[in-house]
Amino acid sequence: MNTEQIFKILKEIWQFLNSPILALKGATISLSSIALAFAIVWISFRIANFLGKMLNAALEKKAVDSGVRDYLEKFLRYLVIVIGILFSADIMGFSLSSLAALSAILMIGIGFGLQNITQNFISGIILLSLYGLPRWL
Repeated sequence: MNTEQIFKILKEIWQFLNSPILALKGATISLSSIALAFAIVWISFRIANFLGKMLNAALEKKAVDSGVRDYLEKFLRYLVIVIGILFSADIMGFSLSSLAALSAILMIGIGFGLQNITQNFISGIILLSLYGLPRWL
């Protein structure tokens, strides 16, 4: 095989990977965009774990309470993972503005349906923030 044939085969593979599988309102989803989205989500999970461990170790050196350490570590992990998922959804062609509208509708439903649980959860976050954070800042 010469180099021209190799480049021709690679070009055909590239065109196959970039050929649209599904088209939704101007967003075309291909095998390459799906693979890239999965790679970004996987990398964001790895980065979230790494940053969580680093934050936990740094806060442990400062003798921060274990509850506050765990809270901040989980919050950082969830934040990085959500950012990675949103970034991968954007790469696949999904509009983030439509996701924002969907999440607003979901939050209204949660607000009405799980009002007591949501109040207790937010109160717990406030108590954790007020209890642990000012002592080590």
